[in-house]
Amino acid sequence: MLIHTADLHIGAFPRSPLSTAPLDALDRIAEYALSEGAQVLVVAGDFFETPRLENYEHMSRVARTLRRLAAEGLHVVAVPGSHDSSFRGRSLLDVLREAGLVKVPVFTLDQRGLTLHPLRVGDYVFYGLPGLRNSLEQTYLSEGRVFFEDGGEEGSRILVAHTSLRFAGYDPSDYSYRYGKAVMGGDEVLGKLPPVDYAALGHIHLPLPMAESFTGNIAYPGAPVGRDAADIWETLVLRRRGFDRRILVVEPGSGRAEVRSILDGFGVGVEVLRSGYTEPRDLVREAEALIKDLDTRYKCLIVSLENVPPDKRPEVEKLFARLAAERGVWLHLRTRLAEPGSLTLDLRGELANIGELEEEAVKQVVEKLGLNVEPQMLLELLNILGRERSPDSSKSEYVEQVVGEAMKILEEMFRGET
Repeated sequence: MLIHTADLHIGAFPRSPLSTAPLDALDRIAEYALSEGAQVLVVAGDFFETPRLENYEHMSRVARTLRRLAAEGLHVVAVPGSHDSSFRGRSLLDVLREAGLVKVPVFTLDQRGLTLHPLRVGDYVFYGLPGLRNSLEQTYLSEGRVFFEDGGEEGSRILVAHTSLRFAGYDPSDYSYRYGKAVMGGDEVLGKLPPVDYAALGHIHLPLPMAESFTGNIAYPGAPVGRDAADIWETLVLRRRGFDRRILVVEPGSGRAEVRSILDGFGVGVEVLRSGYTEPRDLVREAEALIKDLDTRYKCLIVSLENVPPDKRPEVEKLFARLAAERGVWLHLRTRLAEPGSLTLDLRGELANIGELEEEAVKQVVEKLGLNVEPQMLLELLNILGRERSPDSSKSEYVEQVVGEAMKILEEMFRGET
C-alpha cells in the first residue's frame, strides 16, 4: 500500500506566519503513512519551494522526519518537480537522496528522448517522470518520446509524474483559471506511455478526482498547503464545496487501484471578509471577530477592499498590517473577489501565481533588451540577490554565500562572451 502526496513546497511563504505550515504538513503525512502501515510514501514533485533551503531549522525538521520514517522501515520515493530543479544540477532532493533518506528514480535525456529507469522498492517498480524547466517533459510526452526501461515482470508498476495532464474527463482548467495557462497533455498523451498500475501525479494543486474514494489508475492528490495566495483561496473554495486538502491511500491492482482520500486541513484555517464600506477601524473589528472564530494553528484572512474608497485604502492597509503582525495572521488584501464555492475559481488579478508572473516579466525583459541570456538563469540570479539573510547565519556568511552563488550564475550566463 502507498501513500501518495505531492507539492509540499517546503520553504514557501517565507517570513510569514505560514512558513512552518508545509513542515507541519509533512510531519502529519508521515504520521498517516505510519498509522496506515504503508510500505512507501510517494512525493510526486515539488518537495521544496526552491532547489536550496536557507533556513537551517526547516531543513533539520525535514531530515528528522525522514530519518524517523527510515527507522520504521518506510521508504520515501520522490521525483524532482519544476521547483526542485536547478540549473547547476544540484538540489536539496539530491542531498536527501545521497543521505539515503529519499529514493529518486533515475531518468536520462538524450537524442532519443526521455528514458525512465526502474526503481524497485518492496513490491513495486517505480518510474519517475520529472517536472522539467519550461514544461519540457510535455514535449517528450506529446511526441511519444518517453520510454520505460524494462524493470522485469514482478511487482506493480507505478509512474510518479510531475506534470500537467487532463485525464478521464477531468480537466484542471475547468476548476481554476490559472491551470488554463499550463501546458497540458491529455488522454492521447497517456496512451503513448507503457501501461502502469497507478500514475501518481503532482504539479496541479487541486485534488482530482475530487472524491473521497474511487477505483482508477491515476490521480492528483493536490497540495497539502500550497505555495501562494491562490492556494489559500482554493482551500477556502474546496471547503465551501464540502471537500478539503488531502493525501491518498493507494492499493495498486492489476491496471487499476483502490484509492481512498484522507481529508485534512493541515492546520490552515481560512476566512474571507466581504463588507460594505465602514470606517477603517470598524472594518478591522469585523476582521478581528472572524480571526477569533478560526480555531486553527494557522489563521488566514482574505479581505476584499472593493468597497473601500481609494483614498482610504492606505489607512486600511496600515491597520490590517498591524493586526496581522499582532495576531500572527497570514493576510491577503485584494480589490476584487470571486464567489467562494463556484466551480471555476477566478484567480486573476492579485491572486495570480507569483512565480508565473516573475517568469513572464523576466522573459519580456530579456526579449525587449535582446539579451543573449536564458530567462530562467536570470530569474535564478534575481532570486539569489533578493534573498534575505537567515537568522541561522552571520552577515559575513550570508554575503559570502550570496556573492558566491551569484558569481557562479554570472559565469554560466556569460561563458564564452568577450
